[in-house]
Amino acid sequence: MLVKKLYKNKAIFYGNDGEYCEENNKNVIKHTYSDFEGLIYYLCLTCFDLLGQSSKNHVSYMDWLSLKESELFFDKIGSSDLREISKKGLLEYNKRYGATKSFKYFINNILNEEEQQVLFKSLFMQAPTGEYIKFTDSEKINFLSKLRNNFTHNLITAGEPLEGFITGSNPMLEAVLRSTEITRKKFIYERKNKNWIAVVNWPNTLLEIIENQIKK
Repeated sequence: MLVKKLYKNKAIFYGNDGEYCEENNKNVIKHTYSDFEGLIYYLCLTCFDLLGQSSKNHVSYMDWLSLKESELFFDKIGSSDLREISKKGLLEYNKRYGATKSFKYFINNILNEEEQQVLFKSLFMQAPTGEYIKFTDSEKINFLSKLRNNFTHNLITAGEPLEGFITGSNPMLEAVLRSTEITRKKFIYERKNKNWIAVVNWPNTLLEIIENQIKK
């Protein structure tokens, strides 16, 4: 799988020799590894969407236009404005078969219960004080969808920068990060209310879910 091969070469993005970028609007400096890891997350979550589309429940927009259900929908619009008709038609299609629909269908209907729990247990919400905040499965699915859409539409990545600072000059830090790779929480997203969303064993959890589905 290409995304897995790409992640195996992550060390290319390590180091601290000028490899920083500044987010001027927040006055925050982050390591460019954060963007690389965010890209990996995006590619994995896009696979969720594609695997949801491969089900019998998915219909392309062009095929939908040929179905009786789209004909009945357009007959009810009662407008001669082509722009309004096109806009409403696209909204109706997305509601029935769009990316968000197929993305959530993959998680809710294609993954079995055990796979769902593996995914949900890899996500946490914490307050700045360290207290865990209730984070329902439904909220987690919406967050995953938002994470993907933020990259698709706004090129906003959500990766954890710490690993990018690993260098050969700090073997102790490197050893700690390597030994805790599966259990270490990565804080990847800060909400407006200042609560943080953290993930564990990403992107490995996402990659394993995808690989298991491809094998079925």
